[in-house]
Amino acid sequence: MDEGYFDDAAEDGGEDDDEQPERGEGEEDDAQAQDGNEDGEGGGAGEGSGSEAADSSEEEEGPDEYEKDDFLVEEGDDEEEEGGEEEREKRRRRKRRREREEEQLGEDDYALLEDAGVRVERPRQAQHKRIKKRSEAEAAADKPLGRDQLHENLFGPADDDDGLEEDLEDRALRQADYGEEEFEEGLEDDEMGDFIDDDTGEPGEPRRRRMRRPSGAPAGVSVAALQEARDIFGDNIEDLLEDFAMRRGAGASETGNASADEAVGDELDDELDVQDRHTEQEARRRQRKLKRVARAVEPEVLARHMLLPSDDIIRSTDLPERLQGPANLSPEHFDIDACATWVVSYLMGDMRHRFPKEVELIEQGIKEIDGTPQNEADDDLEGGDAGDLDLSPGFRGVRRRRDRHGVRRFWDREADAAQGRIHAAVKNALTLMFTKHREVPFIACFCKEEVAELLLLDRADRPDTTSYADFLDRKDHKLPVFPEGSVQSRHRVPHRWDVLWAVYSLGVRYRALARRKELRRRAYDAALDKADGPERKGINDCIDELEEVQTSEALDDLDAQFRLLVDGTVAGELGQLSITQSATHRPSRTSAYSIAKKAGMAEVVAKLNITAAELGENLLATYKKNDPEDDRATPTEVAEILVDGTPGKESPEEVLAAARSMAVTDLAADYKVKAWLRQQVEQLMQVSTDPTEAGESQLDPFHQLGTVKRLRKKPFPSFSRSDAFVKIHQAEAEGLLTVSLLVEEKPLLEVLREKYFSTGLSDASKEWNAFRDSILHDLVARLLPTMKTEARARLLADGRDYVARTCGSELWKLLQAGPMRIKYSDSDEYVESRRFVGACWGPGQPATCLALVDESGALVDMMYAGSFSGEPRRGGGGDRDRDGGPGGYKVLEDPEKKKDAEKILEFLVKHTPHAVLVGTTNIHARTLCADLASIRDHILENQPQVLTRSDTGDMAVRLVNETIPAVWATCDLAKEELSAHLDIARKAVAIARMALEPLAVASAVCHPTCKNALSLPLHPLQSTLPQELFLAALHQTLITLVNQVGVEVNALVGSLWKGAQLPFVCGLGPRKGAALSRALQQKRGVGARKELWESRLIPNTVFRNCAPFLRVTPSEDVVDYLDPLDDMRISTSSYPLAMCLARAALGHSPAVRDDDSAEGAQDDTDEDLQVVERALKERHKVEGIRLADLNAEVMRNANLGKDGSKLSTLIDLAMEFVHPYMELRRDPEPLKAEDEFWACTGETDKTLKEGRLVEARVMWVAPGQAMCQLPEFGGLEAILLSSDISTSAPNVNARDVLQRGATVPARIKSVDARDAKVHLTTRSSDLNNEADWEEKYCGDVDHGGDEHYHVKSEAEKREERAKALKEERAKRNREFPHRPIRHPNFKNISMMAATEEVKDGDVGTCILRPSPKGPNELCMTLKLHDGMQGPMIQHLDIREEGKGDKPGIGAHLQLGKPLRVGLKSSEHEAYEDLDHLIAGFADQYVHSFKQLLKHRKFKEGTNEQVIDALNRERVRNRGQVVYCLGLKLDTPGTGYICFIRPTPTGTPHKEYFQMSRNGVYFRSKNRSIEEMLLEFKKSPTDVERNRAAEDLGYKPPPVQQQYGSGRPGAPSVPPANGHGIPATMRTGHAPMPLAAYQPPPPPQTPVHTANNNTANPGNVGPTRADWPTPQGAFPRPPSGGSSAPGSGWGASRSQQQPQGGYGSPPGVPRNPPGNTWPSGQPVGGPRPPGSGWGQRL
Repeated sequence: MDEGYFDDAAEDGGEDDDEQPERGEGEEDDAQAQDGNEDGEGGGAGEGSGSEAADSSEEEEGPDEYEKDDFLVEEGDDEEEEGGEEEREKRRRRKRRREREEEQLGEDDYALLEDAGVRVERPRQAQHKRIKKRSEAEAAADKPLGRDQLHENLFGPADDDDGLEEDLEDRALRQADYGEEEFEEGLEDDEMGDFIDDDTGEPGEPRRRRMRRPSGAPAGVSVAALQEARDIFGDNIEDLLEDFAMRRGAGASETGNASADEAVGDELDDELDVQDRHTEQEARRRQRKLKRVARAVEPEVLARHMLLPSDDIIRSTDLPERLQGPANLSPEHFDIDACATWVVSYLMGDMRHRFPKEVELIEQGIKEIDGTPQNEADDDLEGGDAGDLDLSPGFRGVRRRRDRHGVRRFWDREADAAQGRIHAAVKNALTLMFTKHREVPFIACFCKEEVAELLLLDRADRPDTTSYADFLDRKDHKLPVFPEGSVQSRHRVPHRWDVLWAVYSLGVRYRALARRKELRRRAYDAALDKADGPERKGINDCIDELEEVQTSEALDDLDAQFRLLVDGTVAGELGQLSITQSATHRPSRTSAYSIAKKAGMAEVVAKLNITAAELGENLLATYKKNDPEDDRATPTEVAEILVDGTPGKESPEEVLAAARSMAVTDLAADYKVKAWLRQQVEQLMQVSTDPTEAGESQLDPFHQLGTVKRLRKKPFPSFSRSDAFVKIHQAEAEGLLTVSLLVEEKPLLEVLREKYFSTGLSDASKEWNAFRDSILHDLVARLLPTMKTEARARLLADGRDYVARTCGSELWKLLQAGPMRIKYSDSDEYVESRRFVGACWGPGQPATCLALVDESGALVDMMYAGSFSGEPRRGGGGDRDRDGGPGGYKVLEDPEKKKDAEKILEFLVKHTPHAVLVGTTNIHARTLCADLASIRDHILENQPQVLTRSDTGDMAVRLVNETIPAVWATCDLAKEELSAHLDIARKAVAIARMALEPLAVASAVCHPTCKNALSLPLHPLQSTLPQELFLAALHQTLITLVNQVGVEVNALVGSLWKGAQLPFVCGLGPRKGAALSRALQQKRGVGARKELWESRLIPNTVFRNCAPFLRVTPSEDVVDYLDPLDDMRISTSSYPLAMCLARAALGHSPAVRDDDSAEGAQDDTDEDLQVVERALKERHKVEGIRLADLNAEVMRNANLGKDGSKLSTLIDLAMEFVHPYMELRRDPEPLKAEDEFWACTGETDKTLKEGRLVEARVMWVAPGQAMCQLPEFGGLEAILLSSDISTSAPNVNARDVLQRGATVPARIKSVDARDAKVHLTTRSSDLNNEADWEEKYCGDVDHGGDEHYHVKSEAEKREERAKALKEERAKRNREFPHRPIRHPNFKNISMMAATEEVKDGDVGTCILRPSPKGPNELCMTLKLHDGMQGPMIQHLDIREEGKGDKPGIGAHLQLGKPLRVGLKSSEHEAYEDLDHLIAGFADQYVHSFKQLLKHRKFKEGTNEQVIDALNRERVRNRGQVVYCLGLKLDTPGTGYICFIRPTPTGTPHKEYFQMSRNGVYFRSKNRSIEEMLLEFKKSPTDVERNRAAEDLGYKPPPVQQQYGSGRPGAPSVPPANGHGIPATMRTGHAPMPLAAYQPPPPPQTPVHTANNNTANPGNVGPTRADWPTPQGAFPRPPSGGSSAPGSGWGASRSQQQPQGGYGSPPGVPRNPPGNTWPSGQPVGGPRPPGSGWGQRL
């Protein structure tokens, strides 16, 4: 064995430099490809290959053709003018033809591209050419071959005894290649394959499949020649094969001797034998040819298949592929210790809130402990009594999880010591990653001693431990005893290594940050060289502070500070410097800051005596480090000095404003100030959301974004480890939410004032602090929006990271189960050659498919079953028990399925698979599984001998999850492999292959070269993630799992689909993995791991990473002796230690002998391997070793020191000896009933849950229930019981109200996943309780809600409905039909536009416009008055009559006649046209209004102003009734008589009237103003008031009472529409005819007398505060009434009227029980305060 094969130290010297190799190597390859034409072309000509000869003939140029470039031209160019235009056109055509011929690819070129993984569609011309070549080959095949010619085809030309120009082996391989190409040339699949090839030789028959080389065919013999020999000589050709073998052996020995004699001075022949040299030459030739052929392929195709020059560099570089690329570039000076400190700050320091998952793992502290714990924190182990597990002999235990108190104690007492240990482990991990170039899986598996503190476990990944029963069992069987609580080899499980992955991610980020800091350091140094004066100090400060920067945000802030610094006098030079030192010059711009600086404003800023940097230090320190001292002069006095009359300096205020702006800019640019403010914003920011109009309807409690519909002040830290902000962002992007980011400024300003203000008490100090306060306000106003934006971006990034982690965890759960292992029926051993049938339900087009695969995963046979497709019919197998039973449904007796059932029966009997696996396509897959189980049972009952002859004696039929197979069926790798099959067939194959190796199928889905993994349903929000983030999470999961499971390299030779795992192997990647896969196919496998390295398939560093995870096992193509250590999870550097362990187990000396070094290892290989084999057979001896003692001896012999323990490695080696390459994943178990339900429905318990509204289609109805289907859930069946149909009729017969085929809205009442039952309810009480489900699912944390979610109250809902109604009305007013009316006063405008147009016009201005009510009405907008409160404008409805159904298009939009105004006073008046309307109504109406304004009793003003004026008049005229006229300002066109009676209370009262064209409309009559006043004075009686109420449309009930009087016949209350005025008479509405008003229905229960104390729930109505006394003439409201909001009737004196009487609470009698108050006062007296009954009038 080589020294570099085992010894890690051999490579350390060459890997200390972290820089990646330059491109010289790739350029050298290109140079060799260009300069090696002689070698390549000569080799191709010497091979004698027909295809090569064809290529060379096609590439030859004609005698008149020359190469045309910048130096060589065609000979005819000198005579171009003589040839004329025709000659030039001919030359151009020849040139184009020649270029097309050069671009065309031959068959060999296409084959070469396909071998490299590039699929290119062949042009038609190439296909026809292949037809011709095929026909010529068939004609040549008709000629019989002689024995000599056949002998030459089989074994090559006869050898010459004098010597060989080429060695025999090389010639044999070339001839094999030639024969293979000749035989397979016509058998490749293409579009014309059906026409060219067929089994019978007749066209139209199915073409033959590609023939595989027989397993017994010797190397060097082509398949075509071997088949030809059998056709001539029969199967007895052993003599010919023996003759070939003898000649081959003799030739090889002669060639070997000759090469040894001739290679005395040749170093290459000393290292490589002839076969390797030939292979290497052949590979170089193929590589050069591939480069030439690739030039004719589209660059996009090459990039997709990773064949670009940059990909070649990555392939050839001896570094793990994932450690290459721009993201892994190393800085010039990479400080490992500084990087470790930075990483630990994110894991245990101030930045740990950024990695909550890793911090939680550190807090829990679950990890494996090897041997005696090294610190007290690891003493608390699982197992044993009181944690007294003894691990000192070398056992492995598991540390217990810390509880809540343990976590608190950890941060209080143990954090410092733990941080030191984690710092050392992080430093070791970073050294391994970025200096020795080891990937995370390698470090976690084989460097445990160095990074043990980082290998923390999640609770789900914790391994099992030895139980007490197991301890006793081993003791009874006299086996080596493991103490209770220890971990045995069989307990091992895969781990995720989240903390170690976080260290790698943080390390990459730190290196990127260090590179950016280096680039900025160069820019700052360059600026320092050009700067002079005060800028030098500032730049020096930036350079010093650059070393303290620890985040990319702070680095950006410091760079902004630097750019502000150089943006002064040297802005033209320094401002152009970039971090890349680009020479591009941009035009310099003079900023406001530089202008203020040049103007001398810096003098004022300097008087603040505290700089931005000093404020930043104060903010980040725990105390006030810099205390300013104020100048004696005030800011105004300092500013006056700079006033000189120039612009910007004309007054002290302007100077101070400029200085304030300059100071704010300084503070806003300081990176420490911004760092503090950023930190404060993250602590104080709160997020609130409100739904938009669309979100209010769409975001119900069952929507995936519903939990963020209405958040109230959710703090920034509460978003940690949740996807809440991702939901918010998605809902906002869809227009469903509006987001508010709230940061209270007050606490920020308080801290800033404390750190920025001076402590002086003088007047000047107060003024300077006031000036500083204005600066701080501007600073917060400037920076806060930016900080909010940054905080929002951080929330979104953290939320997306959480979603990506969740997706990776879900994939981990899908892949936790390993292959399906089948045990023999008579032993505990497992079957090696397994056969599985994958079944996939089909809807009918396509039909249900069954596919059989063998152990290698190859498709052996398949069939379709049409009658097993589609929805199961009722009465057959659809509604039966899925497991069937004796006497139950039997699919073979179903006439509709019998034919296909018999075919399936024959299919299963013929192939006898070990299991039939049915994919969970949808809910109907359960029926398919039951049908297949019924067929299996039939075989057991009627043909038991079929299964008894099999390996297991049984045939399992089970449902399996098809999440991954469904995506695999659509991926590119699957389509290339099974291109002739449908997607459903590929899915069935994938289901079967998942039982063989689920990781291989998942790796193909998540392959780095495709993006099919985006279709994996892992999280409802995964579509919101960037593709790179989502795929990176899946790749990390696969890298972690694939490397722990391992890849069997020789199994890839016969099963190409398993090669999809190679890109995820440690050290490899998509490029290196594809190259290794092609090399393995050519070599037909390897015999040892070292062969991968010695044959130069994998370079040194990559080999060290991937070797332990590549498992080498025997195969048909590999017969060499295998090293048993290659079939174990052992690093190649640990092979000597493994041999030492084996010798110690067998009682030999465990010391590592001198000949155990790499140089002497080859001499003793056989002996060492025999020791290892014996140790593998006697595994109990390995278990009995005291590994701690062996570790001590190894450390002593190797001089490793106290820190060089290998105990963890020895424990892992011992476990591998006991169970070599044990399957770490758990065995797949049959799906549980609830898991089957969720998998088949495609739903989860979060999407299909109680309370969700659905549409149910009734399938059949029985008296007590109805069976329904839920179409939106794939036809899931649901039950609707009769008791759940109606709220009012709980015992209704379902047949009376439901019909088959009907669709009804329903709500899910319950979901029983175990029994696959869903119960529905259609009761109205259940359908309308949306608020209850919102409270449960959105506001309740236990059900997935958010504690900051706000559920609206009923009052809020009513207010929103009223607001929506108002907006709807306003919207209707804005919408109107356009009318084709020609008149100067008519305009097609809205009400608002008309109001705007007339408000500035004269009184009486009139505009006619369309009405929003339809084409049968108009609206008049009329200006009545210019008052103190603004113009009064009235909108009147004009009704058009006489339209009828006029014929013609647009007739309904024409003006109808006559016209009537919608006022009660004008209901009998008609107008002929618009002119008549304006002259006869509008002008007179305005005239009447003017008369009112001129009346002696009219008072202008608001209601309060009019009442105040009336009260003053009342004081002057005591004992008299005072009254006046006024206008109701909110209802244009309405006035009132306001009067005050001479009573002690002096309550003002009003009676309303409407304006009319003849005066006023008062008490149902048109009157003049004087007539109205006379009528009012004569009879202000109840009779008249009753008449007024009747005129307003209210009909009193037959029995009435006046409030509190008990008198019958009292008037009732006008409708609640603004003091008796209909709503349409208010502002913004035209008056509605009073006759059209429909009052509310009268109460059904008569009003009781005052002595009746019973509540009257039926007597409700509006009330008003200013009702007069019983002796007055105004009507009172009915007892028990309350005013509706906005009714205009006001509120009662008790704020809410009772149902039982005036002044009583709702539902409470008017008087208390027993006519006595609780305080003992009599009922007749005053009512006590707070009693709830109010006061009497």
